[in-house]
Amino acid sequence: MSRLDAKGSRGFPNLTDSDSLFGGTPEQIKETLLQGRDAMMPAKASSLT
Repeated sequence: MSRLDAKGSRGFPNLTDSDSLFGGTPEQIKETLLQGRDAMMPAKASSLT
């Protein structure tokens, strides 16, 4: 089943609520994408540049 509503599923976060583990500001989201986080989120800077 495809989940295109960003509400998450097992192993994937709900991106539509106001609960954010690492902050939801544009600056914090950018930091998460570029630097990664100590969990299951590897850094993506090399694939975004």
